[in-house]
Amino acid sequence: MEQKKSAFQRIDPVVFGVALILFVILLVWALSGALDAPMNALIHFLEYQCGFVYLFFGFLAVALCVILAVSPMGKVVLGKDGEKPKYSFFSWFCMMFACGYGVGLVYWGAAEPLSFFLSPPMGYPAGAPETADFALGYAYFHWGFTAWALYAIVSIPLAYFVNRKGWVPRFSATLSPVSRRLSSGNCGRGIDGIIIVCLICGLITSVGLAIMQVAGGLEYLFGIPSSTMTYIIIGLLWTALIVLTAVSGVDKGIKYLSNINIPLAFALLIAVLVLCCPDFCINLGTSALGKYFDGFLNMSFWTDAAGESGFPQSWTIFYWAWWISCSPIVGIFVANISRGRTIRQLVFTMLGAAAFATFMWFAVFGGSAIFMEMTGVADLSGVVENMGTNYVIFAMLENLPLSGILSVLFILLIVIFLATSANSAAFICAQMSTKDTENPMEPPKAITGFWSLAVCILGIVLIIVGKGITGLQTTSIVGSALLMAIVVLMVIALLKELRKEKI
Repeated sequence: MEQKKSAFQRIDPVVFGVALILFVILLVWALSGALDAPMNALIHFLEYQCGFVYLFFGFLAVALCVILAVSPMGKVVLGKDGEKPKYSFFSWFCMMFACGYGVGLVYWGAAEPLSFFLSPPMGYPAGAPETADFALGYAYFHWGFTAWALYAIVSIPLAYFVNRKGWVPRFSATLSPVSRRLSSGNCGRGIDGIIIVCLICGLITSVGLAIMQVAGGLEYLFGIPSSTMTYIIIGLLWTALIVLTAVSGVDKGIKYLSNINIPLAFALLIAVLVLCCPDFCINLGTSALGKYFDGFLNMSFWTDAAGESGFPQSWTIFYWAWWISCSPIVGIFVANISRGRTIRQLVFTMLGAAAFATFMWFAVFGGSAIFMEMTGVADLSGVVENMGTNYVIFAMLENLPLSGILSVLFILLIVIFLATSANSAAFICAQMSTKDTENPMEPPKAITGFWSLAVCILGIVLIIVGKGITGLQTTSIVGSALLMAIVVLMVIALLKELRKEKI
């Protein structure tokens, strides 16, 4: 009888070693600030000198997804021919959506449209009625088709190669049709180690935003100060929940959390819609959709080179970088849960159902925030200026019936969303850290727990040492710069293999 191997024996030393070294470098940067100057210079270069690369990358991702969906390639099953999906559409969609957006959507749902309403780009008057639908439409743009397309162009190759070809769930493996050297040996394993750190960079932003928003909610509701100790306590309690559910695997912890948070999010959305201003939100959301469709090309390529407002760099380019750095998490996770689905189903669900669910969220929460600011029901602009975006949603909910219940449920939603995203990331890091011969589809729970702990610790550190949102955004941008070239090679490899399919 074969003796069961320990987690340490199943670890791929090269992948784990590269990832651990880069993670320690990130931790040193967070704690000491020794790398602040070169890091800031790199971020400025990527945003202002290379910003157009991100914009083209995002637009081409949308175009590629449309081509894949409407062409015969869309019929290709992401699994063996005739294989049935493992999960129901509801569970599949819930897990996909929770992993894709989660905390970010909750954090910015009210704050971003309000911010654009108060300080609009492209010459729109601040706080004017005619700016309202434009502000909401710009939020649609940042969280809509392009965001999901950037996820899809990573999810589809991984789902195809892992589920249909039976390859190991690693980024390096998908590069095999393009370059054997990049997909094998220490070079390929080193790439996988880099990918692990890139996806941690993307997730850290969500972890930090969640900790700050929960702390803001506790201060606004119960008077608990948003101190360093508060951040640490929230982070440690969260870490315990995340580690516990992460080691339960996809079918238990992650699936159950996803099946809770999406219905809870929908219930909160309906409650806010009914209790605030249903007619205004529905009409503004519809009008904003027109602004989004009408201005999609302009928004997709706007760099504001003459005006030099910095808006595209601070918002659009950062978002594209964030989605790219998060794409390994979403990509491998969606590949794991999409066995038996077709490429067309995946594209239509991500760019269709998921995108329009996002629009609904922004229409209700962003629309309600704009309505309260315009009508004087709440001084949300004062909240943004004096307290910060962490508090906007709670200041908005305070002016609704059942505000206490809604606010507590909102905090619960943040907790569950982050747990889902962090669990997905830890599971993926563990898969990629496990040897090819040691069943990486079911990685050791000890490795999964380690990566859960690592992600949470770095997120907490970035907050308590004072780097805040800027530090969180920095990690996302750095991670995305490393990823873009790999994603391009993955897409080329996918197209080469799809040409061989009998369709």
